[in-house]
Amino acid sequence: MRHSTTVEAAALPRAIDMAAAARTGRGRWLLVLASAVVLSGCLQPPTKRDAKLARDLAHMQYAQEPLIINDADGYTYTNAPQETWLGPHRFMIPANYFTDQAGPDFQGGVTMEVEWPDLKPLPPGRRRVMSMPEFFALVGGGINYVDRLPWQESMENGVSPPLSTSLRRRDPVRNLAYRTRGQDVHGLQRWYVSDRDKQLFRDIVKGQEYFQYWPPRPEDIEDWYLRWDAQGQLVTRIKCTPLIQPDGLVLQDGRVVDVPEVRRSALCRHSFAIPKYKALVSLGYARVLLGEWQRIEQTYRQNLDRYYVGEGEGWKKKREERGGEQKR
Repeated sequence: MRHSTTVEAAALPRAIDMAAAARTGRGRWLLVLASAVVLSGCLQPPTKRDAKLARDLAHMQYAQEPLIINDADGYTYTNAPQETWLGPHRFMIPANYFTDQAGPDFQGGVTMEVEWPDLKPLPPGRRRVMSMPEFFALVGGGINYVDRLPWQESMENGVSPPLSTSLRRRDPVRNLAYRTRGQDVHGLQRWYVSDRDKQLFRDIVKGQEYFQYWPPRPEDIEDWYLRWDAQGQLVTRIKCTPLIQPDGLVLQDGRVVDVPEVRRSALCRHSFAIPKYKALVSLGYARVLLGEWQRIEQTYRQNLDRYYVGEGEGWKKKREERGGEQKR
């Protein structure tokens, strides 16, 4: 049995005002009753679920949309904002943006996803029952706070890694300097490993036991799509299944549809930085969506800006809590 309710924005100020009175028994009861009435249309004894939804209503002051409640298969999902930390940066992000549609994981990790073509989150509870076209249309991954390395170095290491030996540094599978540039695609430079690149490296490592199984299978050598800014800093890094493999999916009437005769769908791994928050975003999606890379980056940047609420020390407390759990 499923029950879905939208609490209209006009009703939110009253619920939020009552949240201030929740410190008293009477105030808390009123707030819980408000949630119960909205949910079921009738009075009933307050439950833990009602109390949670009451808190959700209070948190809606951080969102610019009505509260949505969906009861699905015994679970309650909402779009209520969840406190999220990226280092000292605090956000209140609606729960349905997260991969589990609940919030950051128990360690504070942030994994979020949106759905093409609108690049908006799935409705609360939809993740459990979504269709295959919806699954293929997801664009999601992790957002990490980078505090020990400059974000520029983190991006560069993905195409010019500080490998341990001179031979490994010359591997074109790993190092941009030994790849071939192809034609630009969607405003990005495409770099791939050509047959000549392979032969040059094969001649260098001939007889070396470590490289006896080199090169990898052609379908496992990713193509790289890269962009640098005016200062020469790598700002977009996308690694995709090579073009020798078909997409396996097609865009059709605003949906991502499977091509049955292609056994394996081509994928992309997309990394970019949001310097103002010292955040590194690492996403995954179907290669058929590569042309949307600019919209995808813009969407993630706008979402963080929209739900940013200020600086704080809460992230340090969470880090200490994680440390204590690991010791136990």
